[in-house]
Amino acid sequence: MFLSLKNALGKTLGSTFRGLLDSFSGASAAYSLRLLSGAYSGHALRVRRNDNVEVDVGFNGGSVSLSSPITNVSGEPVYTVNYTDSSWQFTGSAFSGPNSANTGAFDFGGNTSTLTCSLDFDTPVLAGNTLSVSFTVNSITNSGVISILPAGGGSPIAQQTVDSTGSKLISFSNISGTAVEVQFGFASTSSSINVSSFQMSATSGDTAATTLGAFMTELSSSTDLFVETWYDQSGNSRDAVQTTTAEQPKLASSGTLETDANGKITMLFDGTDDDLDLPTTVISSLNSVSAFNVCSSSTTSGTKIALGISRTQSSGKRHYLPVLTATKFYHSYDTPFAGGGTPTDHQELADADTNQHLFSSVAGSSTAKGFFDGTEKFSKSSVSTYASNRAGGIGSSDGGTNWQGDISEIIIYNSDQTSDFDAINTQIKSYYGIS
Repeated sequence: MFLSLKNALGKTLGSTFRGLLDSFSGASAAYSLRLLSGAYSGHALRVRRNDNVEVDVGFNGGSVSLSSPITNVSGEPVYTVNYTDSSWQFTGSAFSGPNSANTGAFDFGGNTSTLTCSLDFDTPVLAGNTLSVSFTVNSITNSGVISILPAGGGSPIAQQTVDSTGSKLISFSNISGTAVEVQFGFASTSSSINVSSFQMSATSGDTAATTLGAFMTELSSSTDLFVETWYDQSGNSRDAVQTTTAEQPKLASSGTLETDANGKITMLFDGTDDDLDLPTTVISSLNSVSAFNVCSSSTTSGTKIALGISRTQSSGKRHYLPVLTATKFYHSYDTPFAGGGTPTDHQELADADTNQHLFSSVAGSSTAKGFFDGTEKFSKSSVSTYASNRAGGIGSSDGGTNWQGDISEIIIYNSDQTSDFDAINTQIKSYYGIS
């Protein structure tokens, strides 16, 4: 049962929500686009938009959705002002405008009139942005008023009386587009002012969005979103991160969130270089590990690894779940692996297809087993080796052999979960509609 009251991350307060990790605790790392624990109060993801603005994405009603709250905005562009002599419009012989290089001070006065400047932004301003106009008054006779108006005129957005020398600042908000108008107005022919150092800059974030859907579409209707961080819900802060922008998986393409066959939000890996770095402390030995991976491949050919927990280092030590090669899905556990190798090199799970599946494995002190959609496919002796990735891990192994397709959920235990293994498989399959 969910109550209507929610916190800033979109998590329901005072609810009876219980997720998978509440029933099966002790995970070493847990990554999902659904909420896995009623005790977790953090975010699901940190995403980057086309313009490199980043936000944290929370949960809404137990999963990531267009209504998910966003917080911690960073990377907003700084706006600057371009203006030319022809931008200034003034009737009165006492006015002297900027020179051709747009530097220095300018004077006006001696006329009951208004000086108007149309200011163009180098970068279009998004709705809700707060900007500031700053300038220096070198000298002034009598007072005047500076006004900020929408481009093309209209009622002032902001006004400020100018009656002394020194640095001045006027801020205004709720503006969008590529330009505004600035006016200096004086009501007396005895008024005059000398102004220099005229600038405009952003004073706060460029996004007024409060939800993932609004953030995605406010820049354009065809925005892409990329995953910079997949937050760990286990409570161990083992977040999976990719800081190289070209290697970040996609959460949205052309203004539409990536979804699986059942309409649940997922993330897309391009099969070339997309991956997330799995922390090296997730497990310590291949004879004490349980792993669950919900993913789908968009190809049935080539060699692709969705989850690489342990890499090769001399012979053995591999834990790939799954690896696609030779048109089949395999779990490569311990034994040497080579792309296109024979089934003796790794343990077969199923023929490759493009459907969503649950790949899972469990290893204890003596035995390791691999499962496909909850059905056991192999059993062999376990080994007490481990070699952490130098890069990647989610969507690759050691930063190579990159996965091409979706990944929705990964849960890893640094322990033998044989006693709860079937129940965990059943819960995951039920949520994702995997038969």
